[in-house]
Amino acid sequence: MSSLLNDATPYGMKALRQIRVRRQPSSQVTQKINQTYHYFLEKVDPIVGECVTYLLCEQPTDIITCMINYLNEIKVGNKVVSRTIAEGEKRPRKQLKMFLATSLGPIIANVMSKIAIAQPLDVIDFILGELEVIRADDLKVTIALSKPKPDPKEIQIAVLGLGGAGKTSLLNMLQGNFTRPKPTTGFRPSTMMLNEHTKVKFYDIGGGKKIRDIWREYFHDVHGVLYVIDGSANSAEQVQESIDVFQKTVTDFLLSNKPLLLLLNKQDLIQSIPAAKWEQLLYPSIPQPTAVTFSDSQACLPDNADTSVSFVPDPRIEASIEWLLNTVIDNFDGLNQRVQADSLRKSQEEAKVRMEKDRKVLKLKIAEAFITSVDPTFVVENRVEQDARNLFSEEEGLTFLASEIEEELQALEPIAKEIAALVGYQKLALTIIGGLKVPVSKKKEPMGWAAILDLVSDIRRELGIQHQ
Repeated sequence: MSSLLNDATPYGMKALRQIRVRRQPSSQVTQKINQTYHYFLEKVDPIVGECVTYLLCEQPTDIITCMINYLNEIKVGNKVVSRTIAEGEKRPRKQLKMFLATSLGPIIANVMSKIAIAQPLDVIDFILGELEVIRADDLKVTIALSKPKPDPKEIQIAVLGLGGAGKTSLLNMLQGNFTRPKPTTGFRPSTMMLNEHTKVKFYDIGGGKKIRDIWREYFHDVHGVLYVIDGSANSAEQVQESIDVFQKTVTDFLLSNKPLLLLLNKQDLIQSIPAAKWEQLLYPSIPQPTAVTFSDSQACLPDNADTSVSFVPDPRIEASIEWLLNTVIDNFDGLNQRVQADSLRKSQEEAKVRMEKDRKVLKLKIAEAFITSVDPTFVVENRVEQDARNLFSEEEGLTFLASEIEEELQALEPIAKEIAALVGYQKLALTIIGGLKVPVSKKKEPMGWAAILDLVSDIRRELGIQHQ
């Protein structure tokens, strides 16, 4: 066991011997080394060597406690024998080396370095004191690690503006990318870490006429707005379009009174309307009391910019975005509550729309299954036709429904079988029912069988089908 210790990490005597071999110290240093050598030889190695041998045999999970218990026994004169030695067990050499290198070695090195400096008279008491310090430090670390870290704040910012205003160039610039981007034709998110506690997600949404209708799909989810105006737009038609789109956007109740940064871009171009004029044109559209800042800037990447050399962007851009983010952070709790409430409302609205769509299709398919029992006017107006290929037998229909909800046929509840019969075992109707019970999308809440039965029964009554 002692040979393993000597072959591994150079603690105690071996370390001192290596120091002497590597250097030719002065007589004063040589005297100090010799003094330390004899100190370790007489006072330390007998205690630490036996302790290390014991720990290598035991390989305890809690090394510090095991060392303290061992040294306390030695202190009162008791002899401590390892359980593994007493039982004649031998651990593989590789296992011993791994334990020494990864678990025991760092603790011993810590203690030995303190002993070398202090050279205490009572080595055991000194080691016990150092072990208590290590245990206390470990406890502090454990407590710190056990405390749940707060989730980082995630700020969502909508980046809006007409096509070609410079939205994507601006976001690229913030990330150190000065290449000329292609026009954004859809939705392009960019995520950046503001600091270790705050993450910022910019929603860069295309500004073309055909895509502006999707802007509102993101309004509920954002804490603030970065609106970019193409300051070089100087024709009456372009200016009016900028004013109209801006007014429609910022007055939407989902964005109203959220922090707004209005960046008047491309002010370096000769044909640009002055920022003060743009502010005069746009300010009346902003709902009060919105936190708003107007900032004029040069183009993020001017036409004559040479991207092969260092390009310094307009510092006003970064300063104004910093204002926007700080404003959001200062009011984050209130803004985030609003985002959560708007998101819940939107998800409920979407669920209602999906339900209405499923109900409409389900009604048509039930009418198809019972076409002879349905009001002929409804059949004609909705062009209902029966296709026998989509009508299962009872056994086929129940097997199909079971597979849709990923259950065994024998496990189908009686109420599920009743519903299958009430829709005439029509294939698409069974698919819709299965989707209501076990939704594919996580956004959809599953319906219970009782609620599905009520839905199907209501549809049958509307169709005039008598309950079977």
